[in-house]
Amino acid sequence: MPMKDRIYWVMSSIGVYTVKSGYKLAKIRKRKEEQRGTRAEHGCSMSWATLSWNSVWRMNMKPELQHFIWRCLNGILPVNALIMDRCSKGNFLCKCCGENPETIEHLFFFCNSAQEIWKTAPLDWDGLKNFRSKFWLWWEEMKDAVREEKGRERIELTVHLLWQIWKSRNGVQFNNKRREPVVAVSKAVLEWREYMEAQEVNSDAALDQEGDKAGWGLIARDWQGEVKGAWAVPSTSCSNAKVEEAKALRLAMLVAKQNGWRRVEFESDCLQVINDINSTNDEAVRCTVISDIRKLKYRFDECCFAFTKRENNSVSHTLARKALQMECPAEWKECFPGWLLELAHADCKGSCPFFSVSWIAYH
Repeated sequence: MPMKDRIYWVMSSIGVYTVKSGYKLAKIRKRKEEQRGTRAEHGCSMSWATLSWNSVWRMNMKPELQHFIWRCLNGILPVNALIMDRCSKGNFLCKCCGENPETIEHLFFFCNSAQEIWKTAPLDWDGLKNFRSKFWLWWEEMKDAVREEKGRERIELTVHLLWQIWKSRNGVQFNNKRREPVVAVSKAVLEWREYMEAQEVNSDAALDQEGDKAGWGLIARDWQGEVKGAWAVPSTSCSNAKVEEAKALRLAMLVAKQNGWRRVEFESDCLQVINDINSTNDEAVRCTVISDIRKLKYRFDECCFAFTKRENNSVSHTLARKALQMECPAEWKECFPGWLLELAHADCKGSCPFFSVSWIAYH
């Protein structure tokens, strides 16, 4: 019988492309390439065997920027020359300068617009000029700067600059609008600083239903994982586990607000609470505490809610258990006991990269 054509992704059991299935295919191709003993290069991408993708995913920045750099390193950023090569559509010339084919290297290093942005930027990579013929090669050389003082911060600021060069290019490409170099640089520095100022607050609850009391534990870290504060707060009543977990998270938001933190990721090991907060289903709002949390989130410039495993939430769990034995709340700031710092270090080692979910912004 006649049927319409359908697109089916064979690397996925459901026939739909996912990042996981794409990564799996990349690993298979890498193994085959190594077995053949070849090193194939396409455009400005490099051999999977020599490129350290982990360095990208470990960087402290928005996932949007991580994927942007991943595309650059893999040679799949949709610049004009690549589109012309693969689709035979459009104009291969750079629309910003109108003089040369728009490759990734031209876009970021050789176009006059990009060079003006680099001249205005508060950092430079002049020592890497000899490596600009291949973006991945330039990137690999730049990674060595991590060994220098504040090297990691310099690399992350550089990614923001590259991102703004790309956005400036898109303004010309699609809207015929140009940005002054100082505007692009200011935007890059602002977004980089804002992300560095972001905090992560973990919460947990402990219950003593026989004694009709509960305990809430909180720990706050900055973007580098350094502990900024810890709290153990007893409660004179006890509800069910879900409600107490929600109360602990609500307290975390109030503490963040009191400390003036405007950009925060709140983490809890109670998946049901996180799902209820992020759900668009109004049924979840029947819980008054969940409703409070949804209202509180609008008091932050940026905030998001993420689930974390219990083994990555040991500090908050321990603080919540300690709170059950307390009559009054306890707070640690600036000076922290050794056991707390040890648990915090263990949490960071076992957890995913900081801020591993997308931001939700409210204006």
